[in-house]
Amino acid sequence: MQKENDQQETLTDKNFADRCVEICQEHKAENILLFDVTGLSLLTDYYLLCSGTSEPHIRAISKYFNKELGDVGIRPSHVDGTSDSNWIVMDYGSVLIHIMTKEIREYYDIEELFDEDRIAYSSTEANQG
Repeated sequence: MQKENDQQETLTDKNFADRCVEICQEHKAENILLFDVTGLSLLTDYYLLCSGTSEPHIRAISKYFNKELGDVGIRPSHVDGTSDSNWIVMDYGSVLIHIMTKEIREYYDIEELFDEDRIAYSSTEANQG
């Protein structure tokens, strides 16, 4: 996560990951899953997966991340993919965000890369409880 001022230094990786989950919820992303891979991955500490219902929805979710986090001086170090590809990846350092359609998500099945005990948040579990 690139930070532009000292105020952002107080934001922990877990707080930042939780804020990213909130952003997904605020913009009606579906099937939100946050994996805590601290100590397991060289790339990041958290993988956040969510689904959009369409290309415009995927685009809107990614734009919402750019606005909400950009407003507090946090910008992704890299963004890959487009809504046309049905999959956008946003790299914030400590959190790697995957926004994709349900079909692409089912096809690539990224969830299967991680053990269930690594789930830090699941919107399906939150809706059941």
